[in-house]
Amino acid sequence: MKMINFFIILATFIFIPGLVFASQATDFTVNSQPTYSIPLGTTQVLILDLTLPEPAQGEKEQLKSIKIHNIGNAQQSDISKISILEDGSSAGWDGDEIEITNRSSSPFWDTYIPGSFSEYTGTDPQQRIFITVNISSTASSERTIQPQLVAGIGEAASVQFVSTTSSVIGPTDINVTGLERMILAGASHPTVPVAPLARVPEAISASSIRWHFLDLSNNEFGFRILDSSLEIVIESQTANLSYFDETGLEENTKYSGRRVHAFNDMGESQAQETFSEIYTLVAVPASVEKIEATKTSARVKAVGVPANLIADSTGLYFENYTMGTNSGWIKENSWTSLNLVAGTKYTFRVKARNGDGKETAFSESFELITIAEVSVEEPVVEEPVVEEPAPETTISELQAQINALMAQIVALQSQLADIGAGEATGVITGVPAGFTFENALKQGMSGDEAKYLQIVLNSDSDTQVAASGVGSSGNETTYFGSLTNAAVIKFQEKYTADVLATWGLTSGTGLVGSTTRDKLNEILGK
Repeated sequence: MKMINFFIILATFIFIPGLVFASQATDFTVNSQPTYSIPLGTTQVLILDLTLPEPAQGEKEQLKSIKIHNIGNAQQSDISKISILEDGSSAGWDGDEIEITNRSSSPFWDTYIPGSFSEYTGTDPQQRIFITVNISSTASSERTIQPQLVAGIGEAASVQFVSTTSSVIGPTDINVTGLERMILAGASHPTVPVAPLARVPEAISASSIRWHFLDLSNNEFGFRILDSSLEIVIESQTANLSYFDETGLEENTKYSGRRVHAFNDMGESQAQETFSEIYTLVAVPASVEKIEATKTSARVKAVGVPANLIADSTGLYFENYTMGTNSGWIKENSWTSLNLVAGTKYTFRVKARNGDGKETAFSESFELITIAEVSVEEPVVEEPVVEEPAPETTISELQAQINALMAQIVALQSQLADIGAGEATGVITGVPAGFTFENALKQGMSGDEAKYLQIVLNSDSDTQVAASGVGSSGNETTYFGSLTNAAVIKFQEKYTADVLATWGLTSGTGLVGSTTRDKLNEILGK
């Protein structure tokens, strides 16, 4: 009894321009099959793997029948059966196909083979069918099989559909020619491919992994990668591969349980070689930005934080490039650089690594300046004046002195009133329009500025020097005494935010310094 073998010689498409299948058509696709062996006896051989065109929008189609023309030289007597199968739940010729119809008596070629195929709406993956023939090992050597589906209209077409919008129609836009296979005697029995050897995978980006493997077979149609649930994630009908690139993955995410299989028309390799687990990479952080800075420190964070920052070896590495200091690898998105100099520029950058410890390059550099030292005007603290005790004086003598002083004050006030009678005044009556406080004032001093100070203080009931008598409104003097000092303290504490806060004080001092003068001039409209 002879042994026979089929070798793929050629696969072609012949297109007829200008013809249209239904209202919108896509071409039939003949999915390639590589060389494989046929054993003794009667063997089922896949001769055509066909992806059908999508129906026109809004239509439904159902395959009605197929007629196969053989342009090879194999005779009707060389085969015993033609079967037409629909693809199963997993894509491809992998053992879960469903036989819809068959023909087991001659003639096999150029005869319509009807069947009750599934209705196709175009919403599912494109419909895929497989056509097989049963070949007898008694067939003559060097016979060939090359299937062809002939284009035509209606009954003239090799493939016929029932459509929701028309009667029996066919693929009028193309002829489909499959692969030529030659029958040879003395072939060895075909086997399932040997399983590939999984090698160390390689993360090549934040969304892709390269699965390296060693092809140990010489009769595979192709390879597929399965996940831990045995679902196909990648498949290629290409022999002699050494790796697959899986894309569309999540950044810095662990992928485990992947395995590689080889397959042919006899089945899939049984060994399930599993790849080692691996993380996808992380993207390079964009830059660094400031959270806060002081005179001696700067706190920064990364812009573009890697996903899953807490996973395994994932982390961030901040660097103060100017100082040559760094955070080491940390899992928090912030770092404080210490022992800096006030008012100085520093350059920062950051890099990241994924769960497997694969590092990125450094980000773009970022510069910041620490807060500068500020010169603070210290308040003048007066030395206490120790007065020597005056000689004992009688009450009548004291009263006489007081009366004399009061008379002098009234006289001076009268003189001042006469001097300024014709002068224009500013916002507050009694203070000349062009006047501003420019000098520091304190208790014990005298002059016009002391009087104008008393006038401004008396303009507000909260800060008045006295309610009546000397220093009261209209009775201001040119002497800065204890009543004026107390009024200045009330003024400073009323405007704490403007006068005292700058110095870190909460209580008035009585000294009319720069911030007190600024507030007085503000009240004067200066």
